[in-house]
Amino acid sequence: MKDKPLVTIVITSYNRADTISRAIESAIAQDYSNLEILISDNHSTDNSMEIISRYSNDPRVKISRNSSNIGMVPNFRKATHELAKGKYITYVSSDDYLCDNRFISDAISLTLKYPDVLLVFGKNRMIMDKKDIVGQTDEKPFWLKDFFIGKEVFFGYVKNSWLSFAACLIRRHELIDLKPFDDESIGKDIEVNLKLLLQGNACFINRFCYVQEIHLKNASMEVDARKKIEVVQGCFEEVYRFALAQFPADKIILDEWRNEVLTIYFKQILISLKITNEREFKILLRFAKEHYYAIYSKINRDLRWKLMKALYHPVLFPVLRVLSPKRYDYFKRRSNLIS
Repeated sequence: MKDKPLVTIVITSYNRADTISRAIESAIAQDYSNLEILISDNHSTDNSMEIISRYSNDPRVKISRNSSNIGMVPNFRKATHELAKGKYITYVSSDDYLCDNRFISDAISLTLKYPDVLLVFGKNRMIMDKKDIVGQTDEKPFWLKDFFIGKEVFFGYVKNSWLSFAACLIRRHELIDLKPFDDESIGKDIEVNLKLLLQGNACFINRFCYVQEIHLKNASMEVDARKKIEVVQGCFEEVYRFALAQFPADKIILDEWRNEVLTIYFKQILISLKITNEREFKILLRFAKEHYYAIYSKINRDLRWKLMKALYHPVLFPVLRVLSPKRYDYFKRRSNLIS
């Protein structure tokens, strides 16, 4: 039916027996009628398949198990390119869950209401230890109204960077055309979403629709400077090149966008590494100085950056642990959420 296009919810999983049922049940709870729930297990060695199999009687649930572990990104590619049938697609991590059962229904309604909508974003909340909210989508500027021209959101990314795959409905064929899973570089969700914003429009649902569980096994908890450099080169620089090829007349504003995005990213990640790993901090700082000297100099002149760097000094920061353990724990956790 034209007004009820098929939507695929992809849940990729590997050894998530402790959380996979919650992810699946959050998908099953969606009130949208034309739904495909695709679970692609990457040859789990725990009892994940035993749990997943309990949902096989639901006609909306499609289960696939790889004969061997093909890797996280190839598993995403297989699910998206080969197994999914929906006109639209959304992803739920096997340790996260949807928290609004109207997310897909309302997202599809927006795609029918407005022209050329490639992306619909709900709001996302990060929770640590199953209780502490450590991050969530700020409604400004995008979630204050339903519809935006894609380029407006693209250039506004510096004001709100919560534009990942979490709580994001995407038109699948346009996503596939960008070959998002052809390599294993980090930040592919941000990269393809930014590229899609240059090709179509976006809608926003001003409700929390997705919960992201943060724990030590999350890729976002890694403090490897080389992985952060990969995001700079493989994501933001790639998006900049793509945008420049699409809109060469906009070079000046694109240059400003690139510099502002990279300045914010470097500043956040440097603070994160300053707290958690001095050696990795120095690696990234040296990279910024060698390859982005203008941005490096701008950061060094920023008063707030100087104050933050002083606060997170390896000698001074542990003092905070003694004086205010709760505050120390908060900063330590927050530092690991910046990615």
